[in-house]
Amino acid sequence: MTTLAPTTDLSPEAALERALIGRPSIALDETHSFVLPTIPMDPAWIERFDAAEASRRAPSAAQQKKREALALALTAFGGQRACIAPFEEDLDKIMRRGRLLCGKSPKIMRGLPSRCHANVSRLYETRPGAFLLSTGYALSTDGMWRQHSWGFCLERRTAQLVETTVSRIAYFGYVMSDAEARNFVDENL
Repeated sequence: MTTLAPTTDLSPEAALERALIGRPSIALDETHSFVLPTIPMDPAWIERFDAAEASRRAPSAAQQKKREALALALTAFGGQRACIAPFEEDLDKIMRRGRLLCGKSPKIMRGLPSRCHANVSRLYETRPGAFLLSTGYALSTDGMWRQHSWGFCLERRTAQLVETTVSRIAYFGYVMSDAEARNFVDENL
């Protein structure tokens, strides 16, 4: 495991404030009058996904209810389905602190395919004090919200959203405090 020395010890609130400089965002409980456009899903694929999803249950009824609430909220923003992990350890933080961000014009810093958690962990580790971590769900062009992690490069007075795999339509998640980010890096590298 990698141990990182504390950088600036940003609180969750301070991390969010820095990441959202000049960037509009929406919380789960805020009203909105838009739907993010995606490519319509194949009905047969939806049927297979729904059948598989019915067998993916959270460890408790309360957690399952939260999973379903998050999936419903995400698809209200756009997309047709949300693949919420049954054992989503960050579910409460995502629902409480999550913000919707447009995926337009991210800074692409390619990492390994399908390894977003490790990719952003490496960037955080190599850019102490100049990189923030976010985790949650991202909307792909196929209309599916998937578990995802991304970051923010702190440059001068801005925070540029950083994508390490493929561009997404939108992101919904929370910005980690330094302590949360160090734990995330330890778990993913």
